[in-house]
Amino acid sequence: MILNQKTIKKQTVNLHKNIKPLLHRSKQGTATQWYTAVSARLN
Repeated sequence: MILNQKTIKKQTVNLHKNIKPLLHRSKQGTATQWYTAVSARLN
């Protein structure tokens, strides 16, 4: 799937909005959650 820069930037911003609460809630397993979220968005 080919994404243009604007779409990627927008998705990245959305990802950070979604992930920030996860970071605050739990430090354990955060990397896995982040990776899963990114993979889900990109696939």
